[in-house]
Amino acid sequence: ALEGTSVDGRGTATSISVSSPAILELSTPINICNKNLLLVSPTHGPVVVEIAIKGVPVIASISNHSRYTFISPSFVKTFRLKRLEGLTTRQMRCGLTGEKLKNSKVTCLEDFSFSIGGVVVSLNNAIEVSNTCSSFGIQLGQDFLLSARYCALDVKTGNCGPKSSIGDTGGLFMRIDGIHSWIITDSSSESLRYYSYDGKIACIPLLHFNPYKDTR
Repeated sequence: ALEGTSVDGRGTATSISVSSPAILELSTPINICNKNLLLVSPTHGPVVVEIAIKGVPVIASISNHSRYTFISPSFVKTFRLKRLEGLTTRQMRCGLTGEKLKNSKVTCLEDFSFSIGGVVVSLNNAIEVSNTCSSFGIQLGQDFLLSARYCALDVKTGNCGPKSSIGDTGGLFMRIDGIHSWIITDSSSESLRYYSYDGKIACIPLLHFNPYKDTR
């Protein structure tokens, strides 16, 4: 069995075990278990990467289960991104839980371009979210991961069980391609590799930032 943490509506965490396969989520600081679903956190905390918007370096978080790239209103204003005012909703729901995002106004943006590892990326599905729980102004989503001919991240996983049939899961690496995540044995370092449709390649190391980490 795998071990995770179930968090109820009052924020109370409970350690429980489930028999389902673990799914890696790049943006979570802890293992989260909901019924038969176990989301595994990266060992060193949520994954972030360095990108450049209009030549300005920016740190962006990544969620491999968010359908769209989220951008905060302050970033939209700072970088003068153009909104599609006719495409606005307050009915956006979480892709994992199905719950409606509370007090959030979502507005589609025009083409959002940035560079990562020297490769230019253009997204047509980025959205401005008025009230987001992300600690960053930008959270890259599945639309980013699937915008390449192929994009993969190798990530060291958090501990999702004391022992399993393949040994201590705390030292394993998992690979994400935007849709699936699976255990790998041919990697010993964390990285993001982006292969664009025009033949360009970006390979950058992953960074981590966990605002909830206890530093005591």
